[in-house]
Amino acid sequence: MDVKEIVSRAGGPVKLGKEINLSHSAISCWTRVPLRHCRKVSDLTGIPLHELNPEIWPLAPSEAA
Repeated sequence: MDVKEIVSRAGGPVKLGKEINLSHSAISCWTRVPLRHCRKVSDLTGIPLHELNPEIWPLAPSEAA
């Protein structure tokens, strides 16, 4: 999933930055969601971890059997 869409679903870079304690400019520089923020961003947006960072979580939980 495109990082711009992820940030948009979280309410934009300012809102997301406040939620995870980063500046909006740091959020705007993301090319992917950093590992240390994936769980919080997933909780805020409802986007599954494997969609936030498929390099870390390559499979959907139902596919990982």
